[in-house]
Amino acid sequence: MGGVGKTTLAKHIEYHLSEKPSYKVLWVTVSQDFSVTSLQDKIANVLGVTLSSRDEEDARARILREAFGKMLKLIVLILDDVWEEFCLDRVGIPLHPNKCRLILTTRSLEVCNRIQCQRKFDLQTLNKDEAWDLFKYKLGREPLLQGDLKSIAKSIVEECDGLPLGIITVAGSMRGVRDICEWRNALEQLKTCSIGYHEMERDVFRILEWSFNRLDKYERNCFLYCCLYPEDWKIKRKELIRHFIGAELMSKRDSWSKAFDQGQKILNKLIRVCLLEKAKNFEGDDRVKMHDLVRDMALRITHGNSKPESSRDDVPRFLVKSLGQKFSKVTQEEWTEDLHAVSFHSVSYDGAKIEVPPAWSPNCPKLSTLRLSWVCIKEIPDSFFRHMYGLKVLNLEGITELPNFVSDLVNLTALILGGCESLRFVPPLGKLKQLKDLDLSKTEIEDFPQGWESLVNLEWLNLNQCLTLRRKIIPKGTFSQLHRLQLLVLPLSGTVQVNDPEVLNQLEIFEGCLSFTDFYKIIRWPKYYNVYINDILTEDQFYDIDDEDSDSEDHRKKELYFHQCKLDRGSNYLPDDMTRLWILRIQLE
Repeated sequence: MGGVGKTTLAKHIEYHLSEKPSYKVLWVTVSQDFSVTSLQDKIANVLGVTLSSRDEEDARARILREAFGKMLKLIVLILDDVWEEFCLDRVGIPLHPNKCRLILTTRSLEVCNRIQCQRKFDLQTLNKDEAWDLFKYKLGREPLLQGDLKSIAKSIVEECDGLPLGIITVAGSMRGVRDICEWRNALEQLKTCSIGYHEMERDVFRILEWSFNRLDKYERNCFLYCCLYPEDWKIKRKELIRHFIGAELMSKRDSWSKAFDQGQKILNKLIRVCLLEKAKNFEGDDRVKMHDLVRDMALRITHGNSKPESSRDDVPRFLVKSLGQKFSKVTQEEWTEDLHAVSFHSVSYDGAKIEVPPAWSPNCPKLSTLRLSWVCIKEIPDSFFRHMYGLKVLNLEGITELPNFVSDLVNLTALILGGCESLRFVPPLGKLKQLKDLDLSKTEIEDFPQGWESLVNLEWLNLNQCLTLRRKIIPKGTFSQLHRLQLLVLPLSGTVQVNDPEVLNQLEIFEGCLSFTDFYKIIRWPKYYNVYINDILTEDQFYDIDDEDSDSEDHRKKELYFHQCKLDRGSNYLPDDMTRLWILRIQLE
């Protein structure tokens, strides 16, 4: 069953084998959104092989078999969370006792039999002693479990029926609780919390929902928001918090950094109570992920299949869908009036293709968040947004063209288009007076959107790696109305220059280009900065960044780059907290 510890055991095996020099261990999470091509893509990623989406399955499988054959060590491929049987040869997995071996985790004995697993291990729940030891370990040193408190704690553990995920979640929720009254109340709540799920999953969902009910309003809202991401997805903490802020899920703060701190605090709380897990991607970025059963519980709540006691009538309604490679049409019946968030995501690295019916206007007045992640849409008609006047967060990763009606979404607080590499034009934004977060990074826009200087509530403007912005000088006074702006990220290519150093006095984070003359006028440096100083706008990238986080979204840098400048030997205008200084082709006077 789910939550019994299959993935945890596989992680221990991975660690054990990784310590042996003769083995090369590869980990792939398969998940329910399965297809042969998506599995091929995931295996290719861990092998460091590039597969073309234009190739047939057989050709892709041949490339993978050849990549496996070139490995000098014995490959152990671990496939976690397998839901369907598949032909190993069709995928391109060449099993051989001296070349490649396979370990998989699944809830289905039938899957094991059909894939012809040679050895099968049925994981059982923990006995009473093991369950009690795990609970004490996850609870930590405090409180001291003695007398009546120990008796109540043991009764709570018994309610978990030896299920490791349940024990870990309950221990996380009770960590630091010293009042015996709270322990008694927790036991009573755990006994009465029952929502009638399928027999095999009933106990674990009961325990997870109990832990969910112990959260406060802001923590619950932020937790549920995490299920908008795909199953087993490693979610960037920073991206999540930006959505929390944009969707107004947290109490208001007077600065962006304070709001971020609040978001970090909530994520840390969700990790402590074991409703989220710490995760890192292959670049080592800090991320979080949901156990698939925890995500299932969140989806049940937001889909209306469960109404937790603590949430009453304020439970948000979500529509979350995974899309395959095939071209599909939007199902209009699913877009109901009570929706608060919609998230479509592609399970393919090449994106899913969907078609929005022409002249269709979904009646979703409560919709606050619309997130389309790597979904290829041929065209979004202007009518699509007509009845979404409550929309706050619009995240369209991968879109190629924006409808003009975006200009009329006056309640929008976050417009996130980062990574839309084919997007060349953004309609006028002057009406979006509530907009706080505008992300156009890694797009192909050739000029600033019309009306952007009128976004009086803008706090975050990101134009990082917009290399098609050519020879643009932002004149003095442009930012005079943007009193709330706290983060400004411009291309570090020497093509866009800020001729308004006073704006740096109000920023917390700045990345961009300044003239050497304006550099001397800076009175107050931002908390974090990454500044290129040169009087001459260039056409090409002026330097090659040899930095491990050059393509990351971590803007917490304190670096200066002088390029083709005449430096005064007797002057020192450098900030005291600078961590890196680049000097390229300069002259000393």
